[in-house]
Amino acid sequence: MKFVFRNATKAIVFIRLVSADIVLGALSGSYFASEIFNISLSIYFYFTLAAAVWVIYTADHILDGLKIGVNQENEVYEFHKKHRIALLIVGSILSVITGLVVLFLLESKLIDFGLTTFALISLYLVFNQISRKKNWFFPKELVIAILYTWGIFGGAFIIEKSVNWFQLMAMINYFFLVLANVFLFSLYNFDENRRDRFKIISFQIGREQTKHSIIALLVIAFCLSLIIGFISSEWSISFILMFMNFIFFILTFFFAYFKNKIYLAFITDSVFWIPFLILFVS
Repeated sequence: MKFVFRNATKAIVFIRLVSADIVLGALSGSYFASEIFNISLSIYFYFTLAAAVWVIYTADHILDGLKIGVNQENEVYEFHKKHRIALLIVGSILSVITGLVVLFLLESKLIDFGLTTFALISLYLVFNQISRKKNWFFPKELVIAILYTWGIFGGAFIIEKSVNWFQLMAMINYFFLVLANVFLFSLYNFDENRRDRFKIISFQIGREQTKHSIIALLVIAFCLSLIIGFISSEWSISFILMFMNFIFFILTFFFAYFKNKIYLAFITDSVFWIPFLILFVS
């Protein structure tokens, strides 16, 4: 039993270190978006999304690790700093392959989505690093939540070229959950972010206000879930959003019990696997 637990723990740590949990969450969210918009997305779209998410998170972690320097308390930054050459090679190869997929295999309607997403990610990385060097305030949590939500729903939105009130409310609801997740992890890393002088939203407003912001976002998201269910009768979508909301509520009040941020990050990011797991088995 100890052998199984030890290997499961190693697997969780590795999945988190290479951002695989985040990629799986993005794929699940994209599948969720396709159900909300009642469309079918090709394997090329899912590949492009997965690659883009992995590249942005990997590049961000590498740059953060180099900026911070020696920081053995943060396993993710240490891992990316130690293996940055190999990760950069993989990321470069993956970026080239993704570019070819976008140009030659991705549906014509989604080429603009792929190019726009690439441009937005590039701008994020540039401004994030400039703000660090200049010691400027950068609303990192908000920008990440916007980019992530765009990556999830942007493709479906471009294909449909329109959005009804139900789809709009579902997107807003999902965005609030993503933002709550990002704030939650910033709250857990509050002391570390302050020591490393990251001028992000959570640092600017303080620990208590960050926690209050998370609760407010979750309350609003829960109300939106109920409205979606009662008005549209899309209770399956409503239930998924409320279930994700409920888990984040629990994590918000008990996050201090997690001694290792790797496990907390894995659990919070795995919450975004829920839409696929529920829809796939139902």
